[in-house]
Amino acid sequence: MGIVNMVKTIKEIHPTDIILVEIGSFFYTYGKDSYILSFLFTYQLKKISNVYSLCFS
Repeated sequence: MGIVNMVKTIKEIHPTDIILVEIGSFFYTYGKDSYILSFLFTYQLKKISNVYSLCFS
């Protein structure tokens, strides 16, 4: 199971929470969570496998 699929599964259980995934020393968000954090903190979005992602440390 890939990370994007795990995030989608967690989002089904917790639809109102923002999911942060720690990979190494960076945190990633996927989907709508990326848009929310991008708007709040003016970070650049990155498209990974047809899903928008946000990476920050």
